[in-house]
Amino acid sequence: KMLDEAGFEDCKICASNALDEYIIRDMLMQGAQVDSFGVGERMITSASDPVFGGVYKLSGVERSDGTVEPKIKISENVSKITTPGFKKIWRL
Repeated sequence: KMLDEAGFEDCKICASNALDEYIIRDMLMQGAQVDSFGVGERMITSASDPVFGGVYKLSGVERSDGTVEPKIKISENVSKITTPGFKKIWRL
């Protein structure tokens, strides 16, 4: 509704984040206006075998000239703000 009021009537909404058939059913029964569902970990992993949930956060884009344009996520929730720039991944 907010997107429509802002002039984005053609915007598609995809719901995701640990969805299963019960959550999707409940969302639809409550009138959620969702165009698609991003179902991943709950579809391929049994409830009795825990899954590691991961979230992709864009932190930079490499331009065609090889330079990096840093990207940051801004949020009112301080724990959700990201640090821009390329990251090194360490396995512990």
